Amino acid sequence: MAQPGRNEPCPCGSGRKYKACCLDKEEAARRASGSASRPPLTGHQSELFGELADFAHREFGAFTKKGLELFPRLDDFKNESGVPFPFDERQEGEWLIRMSYGILFDYPVSENGEAIAARFLRRRSASLRDSERAWLQQMLQAPVTPYEILEVQRDVGLRARNLWSGEEMFINERLATRDVSVWDVLAGRVIRDGARLVLEGGAYLFPPEQKQVLEEAMAKHRLEIEATTAGSSRDPAFLMLFSAVIHSIWIDYALDRMERPAPRVVTSEGDDIEFTTIVFEASNAAAVEAALGQRPDFAAESQQGTFSWIEPMDEGSFRTLGRVVIRGARLTLDTQSKPRADRARELLLSLAPGSLVVTSTRSMSAAVALAKEKKRKKPAKPVRSASPGIPPAVADRLRHEFMDQHYRKWIDIPVPALNGETPQNASRTLAGRTALVNLLKSAENMEGRASQEFRRPYDFEWIWRELRLPRS
Repeated sequence: MAQPGRNEPCPCGSGRKYKACCLDKEEAARRASGSASRPPLTGHQSELFGELADFAHREFGAFTKKGLELFPRLDDFKNESGVPFPFDERQEGEWLIRMSYGILFDYPVSENGEAIAARFLRRRSASLRDSERAWLQQMLQAPVTPYEILEVQRDVGLRARNLWSGEEMFINERLATRDVSVWDVLAGRVIRDGARLVLEGGAYLFPPEQKQVLEEAMAKHRLEIEATTAGSSRDPAFLMLFSAVIHSIWIDYALDRMERPAPRVVTSEGDDIEFTTIVFEASNAAAVEAALGQRPDFAAESQQGTFSWIEPMDEGSFRTLGRVVIRGARLTLDTQSKPRADRARELLLSLAPGSLVVTSTRSMSAAVALAKEKKRKKPAKPVRSASPGIPPAVADRLRHEFMDQHYRKWIDIPVPALNGETPQNASRTLAGRTALVNLLKSAENMEGRASQEFRRPYDFEWIWRELRLPRS
């Protein structure tokens, strides 16, 4: 019989959801038979984690069920239509790791705050290998901690700042360097592996703008703990309890991203982009082509019978509004919005009265066009050069020269995000400096995320120095 979904009625007939009834018991049975998914540890650690998980289900089944409530999955929540949010196999694996470590190493099962892993270590210490004992002891002292990323060394590791203590450190985490950009916040457990610091037990990745949310939650958590217990916010137990808070913030962030409406894509006139094509039948195509050639707002292209519909702008420049192609007795107009199409249709019909008849009109939204394009195209291979024949190193140098010219002008140009102030002027006030720091962090983050293996991210260091801003 197929296994029911987590939110479906439990097959035992209790009337409760499967996740709130028999799911834990059945997963425990699968673990006992060796078929359950476990965090991807290696060697002795994998064996040890299996023993620890079995110990938790046998000794603390009720606590682990309670702990699951602290680490919900995305598909435990529904959208406005009542449909659970999507949750794929990769996300399930990540959730399993975070949840498992959170319950085993953080969730207290006694009044003195002892975690399941601590109880396991106390009872089984004599039968454990030295390496297993050391790993458990380290994990019990390694809470989920937010780290602000200061530098990414691709395929090597990350230089990061602990947001609790302010301490800077280098974390040897090769795989994370492919997903993380400077100023991201990575929340995870850091332990020692010989002389190196490494991430263990899964992690949460947040964009730079979530740093303030995390810091506010940290301050609130500190006050709550110090007000309700005699302990200090420096105690490991205090920090351990923060893993559930981190998970809750990540869930809110993930749900917000999925519920957030797609940005509205508009033309320069402010109209929704809708790729619109109008087809005309021409009884006198030559007369229509001649009339188009006489108009300043239709520029003939190199190919016979093809015109760009243009509109003058400031300083002798122009923008393209659409395109007209005449082939035989057929004239096709392509534009990016319905209002433009309506304007062009009336304009074309007036050029040679009685020579054109509309035979069809079709429109497609930007979202639909993008979806169709993705479906049509095969996955592209990584581009190794900005242009055919240009070596990657040369393309990279040209790109950096262009960005350098842009930013050296940018610091003296009014910026809307700075309330119309130039970066130089904004740097002279406290509010302006705060806005500038956030703006530069966002730019550096996007640049780091867009950079590929063959492309160095642009170095913003000189801007921080020029504007005398604290790079923190």
